[in-house]
Amino acid sequence: MVIALILLLYIKKFNLKVKRHFKNYWISTLGTLLILFLFSQTEQTINEALVIEFLFIIPIFIASYFIYITYLIQKK
Repeated sequence: MVIALILLLYIKKFNLKVKRHFKNYWISTLGTLLILFLFSQTEQTINEALVIEFLFIIPIFIASYFIYITYLIQKK
């Protein structure tokens, strides 16, 4: 996320396609963080499959998407 914050400073230099991907990245990242925060605040037991999904699987997909975005930036 640190690199993504740094890339926000240079967002004006990117083309429209990269900007769209970058916006999708931030929406998915912040949405996942919000859901994780809400899970941590509940006192109910949560299904283990959901915990594994939100702690491991979804962040890996988001990281892969960010790698794709940086590939597009480099290719430009």
